[in-house]
Amino acid sequence: MFNDGVDVIDTIQSNAKAGRIAFVGGELYDETLASIRLYDAARAIANYIACLFPENVSAFIFSENRWEVVAFYLGVRLFGGSVKFLDYTASEDNGELSFSEKLQQDFRGCELVLCAGKDLMNVFRGTVEKNVKIIVIPPARIPYNAISFDEVLQIRINRGLSLHNVCYSEKTSRLLRATLQSTGPAQGWTPQNSLCAVIAPLHQRVHFDIAISCILLGIPVLLATVHNLDGFMRTTRNHGIDIVSIDEPTLLTLKAKCDTPSLTVTTVLFEGQLTADLKDKLYEVFPRIRTLREVNEEFLAKL
Repeated sequence: MFNDGVDVIDTIQSNAKAGRIAFVGGELYDETLASIRLYDAARAIANYIACLFPENVSAFIFSENRWEVVAFYLGVRLFGGSVKFLDYTASEDNGELSFSEKLQQDFRGCELVLCAGKDLMNVFRGTVEKNVKIIVIPPARIPYNAISFDEVLQIRINRGLSLHNVCYSEKTSRLLRATLQSTGPAQGWTPQNSLCAVIAPLHQRVHFDIAISCILLGIPVLLATVHNLDGFMRTTRNHGIDIVSIDEPTLLTLKAKCDTPSLTVTTVLFEGQLTADLKDKLYEVFPRIRTLREVNEEFLAKL
């Protein structure tokens, strides 16, 4: 992921100089996060990792959709490490393996992990008997082998630290541009007055790619969480969301919680096969869709 092409960090820095917003978030989705904060956070993460590891690091992400996930990913890649996303939505019903055994299997090879405070117990269950460093997204009581994400951001950055390039192939960006152009956006449309809601989990590569692509294009991203979809529908009606990135499980959950359809969404990027039944469900939730596009890794590879 992101091995050649446009430099992600340089582009985010350019967006920061232009004063662009990277994310919309908060408990009520009423807060904005500027590109400069994402840029600084990625640099701070890389700086912190350099204090712990002389070279390379195997970092894992076990978190719902949050802007800190993107910052952590970029920071690890800046340092030159590798990042693995764990399936945050996996249930405890896992057939032959117990949930603890499944977690231990998933966390094999982990040296550094990002998680939210409420997920610390599952991280402990997965990293038992391993010397793993943990970055915790507050609020949380911080254990001995962990540090708060906010504390990491406060560590003085070593400007002389040698950093790696984090590059982007532009495949998803081209797809997104073409999709937006096909919707026939209203006169005066610019990426900056658009808003993309990524509802499907970021551990799925397609949706993470879409989030990064939007940020590079200057489109603010709202990262919704599957555990707060009812709140998402209630509090985002006036946000002017026009792009949604979604998959089948999230759509079914969203439809069950949806009491009023979203009337601003015109473009839906759907991971999976669009059956007639799924299309009907999408139009019930987003009745003003003008462009409906299937996206998956196979499709992106052909671009």
